[in-house]
Amino acid sequence: MEALFLILKDEEVNKFLPWYPMKNLDDTRQFYEERYASKYAQPQGYAYAICLKEDNFPIGYILSLLIIAINVIGVICLIYFAVPYFAHSVTIADPNVMLPAEAWDSAGMVLTFGFIPLLIANVLSFIFIKAKQKLVRLLFFIPSVICFMIVVCYWTT
Repeated sequence: MEALFLILKDEEVNKFLPWYPMKNLDDTRQFYEERYASKYAQPQGYAYAICLKEDNFPIGYILSLLIIAINVIGVICLIYFAVPYFAHSVTIADPNVMLPAEAWDSAGMVLTFGFIPLLIANVLSFIFIKAKQKLVRLLFFIPSVICFMIVVCYWTT
């Protein structure tokens, strides 16, 4: 409980979170019981401490829900940029107006640069999000595989 108190009392670590820094161990225990104790009974929803390698001292934490949110944002971006990529027209009615090709090219470049962060988010999900069946965790890689196929197609055409 002292390690959790050390994290929760730090104003810098909790700067953008909806709770105030903890003042004492009793507040920390109550906070743990209200927010975390029930989560550890579930198959997912854990919070992970970030510790210094030298002394295993906690300096922060990350929630698996944050990892899920990053994946959702990645999938939304994938869909947002994949649609103009696939919907582009190769027919140019007016040679002075290259907007369809420009939209296709910018979408392909964004998907190229976005592939690595999406893959990292998918790997983090695979590692940290628990599922009853291990094969279900492989579903996290579907967005990365789709993005990779689009990027390969973009660079080879």
